Amino acid sequence: MFAAIAAVITKQGLDVLLTYGKFIATFYLSPATLPVFNLPVGGMLLIMGIDQFLDMGRTMTNVIGNGLATAAVAKWEGELNLIE
Repeated sequence: MFAAIAAVITKQGLDVLLTYGKFIATFYLSPATLPVFNLPVGGMLLIMGIDQFLDMGRTMTNVIGNGLATAAVAKWEGELNLIE
């Protein structure tokens, strides 16, 4: 999914218009089929190269957010026992 979005953004950055059908098809097709729709595989691969680092940031944000939400709900329910 991310690769398809990256390809669309890259294509828009190159000022190439996408039809609505190609835009929607991009989200349902494998990145291997993108050349059929004249979508920039090179731009997508460029973004996929840095996606590993971006994914680490997204994962860290999710873990911290889930931990804080769990602690907040536990405190509201009176189940949080803090060691003082």
